[in-house]
Amino acid sequence: MELATREPIELVGLAEQIKNDLEKIERSAAEWAEANYSLCVHLYQARKKHNSNKAFGAWLAENDLDRINDHDRAAAIAMGEHPDECRSLLEKTDRRSLQLIHREEFQVASGSKIETAKPSKPPKRAPKKKKTPSPEAEKVAQLAREGRGRTEIAATLGVGEHVAQLAVKHEEGRRSGIEEAKQQALDEAAMNAELAASDKEKLKQAIDAHKRKLDREYDLTVKKLECEIDARVRERASKLESDIKARWDQIYLPNYEEGQRRAQLYRDAYKGVFSKQEFQFLLKCLHPDQRPESDKLNEAFSLFNSRKTLLYNEALVERPIDPLLPKTVAEMMARKKTKTV
Repeated sequence: MELATREPIELVGLAEQIKNDLEKIERSAAEWAEANYSLCVHLYQARKKHNSNKAFGAWLAENDLDRINDHDRAAAIAMGEHPDECRSLLEKTDRRSLQLIHREEFQVASGSKIETAKPSKPPKRAPKKKKTPSPEAEKVAQLAREGRGRTEIAATLGVGEHVAQLAVKHEEGRRSGIEEAKQQALDEAAMNAELAASDKEKLKQAIDAHKRKLDREYDLTVKKLECEIDARVRERASKLESDIKARWDQIYLPNYEEGQRRAQLYRDAYKGVFSKQEFQFLLKCLHPDQRPESDKLNEAFSLFNSRKTLLYNEALVERPIDPLLPKTVAEMMARKKTKTV
C-alpha cells in the first residue's frame, strides 16, 4: 500500500525531470553528455514502474514525452540500467545518436557485465586477388547453373562424379554468397534510410525547439516593452496632473476668488446708494440754476451725510465671500460632481 501511494508522486517527479533533460539537450551542446546521462537514468527508472510497454507508452503520451522516437528511447532505457558505464561512455563518444551509441559502442555481455567498445577504424586489408577459374571449372559451373546433376555433368565432361560434386557445391556456394551480399546491401540501405529519417526528425525537433525559444523570447520582450511604455505614460500623466493642479491652486483659483469678490462688490453697488427720488432731489438742489431754500438744503445735507460710509473707499465695508468657493482643484471637482448630480 505504501509503494502504491508513493509511485504516482515519484512518476510526476520523473516526468518533470525527463522534460528538463530534453530541454537541456536542446539548449546547449556543452550539457549534452550530462543531460543524456540523466535522461537515460530517468527513463529507465520510469520504465521499471510500469508493467508493460503499452502502459509506459500511454504514460509518456500523457506527459508530452512521446517526442522521443522508439529506437532512441529503447537505447536510453538499456543504457540507463548501467549508469556508471553510461556516463563514462557518453563523455567519451563523438556520436550524437543514442541508438548508434548503444548498438556500436555499448554492448551488454552475458549476465550484467558491460563491455564498452571504443570506436576505432578497422585495419585496412589488402584487396584479395581474384582467382581465374580454369576452362574446365567454367564448363562445370555452366552446367551446374543449367541445373544438371553431378552424374550428368560427369558423363558430359568425362570427369569423375566426385569432381562434378565439388564443382556443383562450389557453384551453390557462389550463388549463396551473391544472394547474401545482395541481402546485406539491402539491409544496409534500409539502416541508412532509417538513420536518415531519424536525423531528419531530430533536426525538425531542434528547429521546432529553437522556434519555441524565439517565440518565448519575443513574447517576453514585447511584454517588457509594454510594461515600460505603460510605466512611462503613467509617470508622464501623473506629472502633468500634478502640474495642472499646482497651476490651478496657485493661479487660476486665486484669480477666480478675486473675481468673485469684485463681482460681489459690483452687484452690491448696482443696487444704488440713493433711491431714484432721493437722487433727483439731490441733483435739483445742486443744480446751478436753482436757489433752494435753507430747509431743503438742510434736508439734502442730511440725506447726503447719511450715505457717507458708501461714498468713499475708506469706509467701504467688505462683504464676506461665499465660503463654499473651492480652494483647490480637488474641491472644485467635488463641487462640480455635486452640482451635476
